[in-house]
Amino acid sequence: MDWFTETARYGMYELQIFQFLGRFRYELWWSSETSRTLVGKGSEQYADFYDARYAAVLHLTTILPKAQADRLMCSQAELLWKAWPNPHGGH
Repeated sequence: MDWFTETARYGMYELQIFQFLGRFRYELWWSSETSRTLVGKGSEQYADFYDARYAAVLHLTTILPKAQADRLMCSQAELLWKAWPNPHGGH
């Protein structure tokens, strides 16, 4: 199996981009100290990693209040993407 995963946080939300069998997908999670809940995921599979990232950000803007969504679309500097530990083993 081929897995690659990155994650970024925005407030209480976590965006995860992962690759499985050569295609990229995303999920949006809401996290607190005591719980973690899946709040959205893409129905598409993307050939390009950056297309999946962009789709995840657009999806998140539909969940956020308008002021936060506008701020996120103007500047994504707060989204610091980093490699996420692979839950399925491998590299």
